[in-house]
Amino acid sequence: MVTRGGSSWQLILADLSLILFLVTVAALADMAQKKELGASDDTQRSNNASISPAQALYRREPSGPSIGEWLDMQTVDPRATLSVIATHRASEADAAWEKAQALAVQARARGIAVRVVVVPAPENDLYASLAYDTPR
Repeated sequence: MVTRGGSSWQLILADLSLILFLVTVAALADMAQKKELGASDDTQRSNNASISPAQALYRREPSGPSIGEWLDMQTVDPRATLSVIATHRASEADAAWEKAQALAVQARARGIAVRVVVVPAPENDLYASLAYDTPR
């Protein structure tokens, strides 16, 4: 019986070729999807304001703490960002901005990085999310 010991490199080469093919197909599919959206990589990154899962979430309640007191109760990591999110009806944009800025001022006074997001929506709402939104 004769065995051939030198054929294992052929299997390795076939595996690597298959992996390269799959990676290439996945990249082409991703590029096609971005072209359908009509945005370049830079434009798409700048338009997608993402808010990471919250470490803590604040909503103003009449009997609850102020945002300053709430922040004092949190374990704040210097890498975390407080995102103040205000949603508003079409005619109430200025009021939503003022309320969001009031929360942001209190947070900045404690040395916390703050991002304010104000967007139109069917209902008015105001909350803050403490999360690792951006790498520092």
